[in-house]
Amino acid sequence: MKRDLENITLTLPRPLLRKLRIAAAEANQSVSRLLAKYAHELISRKSLHQRAFRKEMRRMAKGLYEVGKVTWSRDALHVRK
Repeated sequence: MKRDLENITLTLPRPLLRKLRIAAAEANQSVSRLLAKYAHELISRKSLHQRAFRKEMRRMAKGLYEVGKVTWSRDALHVRK
């Protein structure tokens, strides 16, 4: 099954491209595959973070967090000279 892929043009500094080619060779992958893998990981982490953030915002909105009795004052926490 052929995947739906598109080409892009990427301009990189020559030293970075050289290191990227070496990294791809060490991973036994093409530069394209290596970059696609890292791009996918980046988007997945961002998506995971956004889902966790939304979940915590919903929990806060429902009041599912309890702080307990506040036994301090603002002045006690922020000593001013």
